[in-house]
Amino acid sequence: MTGNTASFMHLATPSDTNAFVANGKLVVVPTLSEPVLGPLDTSTVDLWGDSPATQCTSNYNQGCLQTGNAARILPPVMSAMLRTEKSFSFRYGRVEVRAKLPSGQWLRPVFRLLPKYDSYGEWPQSGEMIVLEGNHGFATSHVHYGPYNISYGEASKMIPLDDDEFHVFGLYWDEHELYTYLDTRENVVARLTGFGSHPLWNERWGDNETSPWRGRRVQAPFDQLFYLSVGLRVGGTDGFFPDGVDGKPWNDTAIDHKATFYRAKDTWWPTWANASGRFEIDDVSVWATSEASNWAYHGAFDKAPAPKSDVLLFSDSFETLEMRHWKPEITMNTHGEFQMFVNHRQTGFVRDATLFLRPTLSADIIGNWSLYQGYIDMWGTDLPSKCTSAAASGCGHL
Repeated sequence: MTGNTASFMHLATPSDTNAFVANGKLVVVPTLSEPVLGPLDTSTVDLWGDSPATQCTSNYNQGCLQTGNAARILPPVMSAMLRTEKSFSFRYGRVEVRAKLPSGQWLRPVFRLLPKYDSYGEWPQSGEMIVLEGNHGFATSHVHYGPYNISYGEASKMIPLDDDEFHVFGLYWDEHELYTYLDTRENVVARLTGFGSHPLWNERWGDNETSPWRGRRVQAPFDQLFYLSVGLRVGGTDGFFPDGVDGKPWNDTAIDHKATFYRAKDTWWPTWANASGRFEIDDVSVWATSEASNWAYHGAFDKAPAPKSDVLLFSDSFETLEMRHWKPEITMNTHGEFQMFVNHRQTGFVRDATLFLRPTLSADIIGNWSLYQGYIDMWGTDLPSKCTSAAASGCGHL
């Protein structure tokens, strides 16, 4: 639901009402929440799910479970966000999405690249590349990177677009340059100054020892695998829609911003009718580039040559325990069994090129007192330590 500090007006669902394929195109459509959830100021939404296909993807800021009240109602809109985090990611290449943007008020479709691993820390330290984010006939593209809550973006407004036409939104990324473009590679929209020639930290904050990327590649944090994310956002309190402009019916700093937005439904809901509220994606393509000597990908392509003989697809000799290959289960939700799964060197480790998995008494790790009176918090902050199943109090338990 909230999922991040932007506090959008929508919740992301897996419903085929909000995301579906029609005429060979992916279509994302926003719908009103109240007919499904009930009164937004009293109802409860539980998005935890009970399987990988339905499991909530972010509990940040109560993103998986909320109860509405008069000031903080539930998100009044349902929409969809889709991503390739577990199916495809890559480092360096060219990305293009051919899409038609909606013209409805306060809609902001987005196509972006996010890091598969939070190698340098939580957002924005590990980077974010937004190929397009737009509304009302224009789109912006920008990047985010920086320490802790300090984010630096380089952004540029694209040329005005005809909402009735499809356009190609592209990104080129190798060891030497990073830029976005509209329709053709020659029509550059935003270029990351200094990328590939010197550390991005130095460009913004000078050469000092506080850089989270110190000692890493000069391209950091954009030197790792990124995956694709596409969806339709609504509103937000991050300043994308400035307060007091174009009749904006909410204030970013107000505690009841969702409620005031929803009270103005008669002004914006009619503008979403028919195609005006649809984000249509005709094609998404990723190419390797010969300019990048360190290109990599993880996942599968749609088209692959038929093997003429047995082909080795995966192998691990366990010289080390490679977390990019093996993601540990971290949860107390074990369906009534007597163990919990943790990422700890006592329970899983490599020795003499052999993987060892062994049970360990919980009291030896967390203490006997904690078993009876303590609270175990397994949520984690980065990918190797994040809880993998929150159902049945699997991520936090007293």
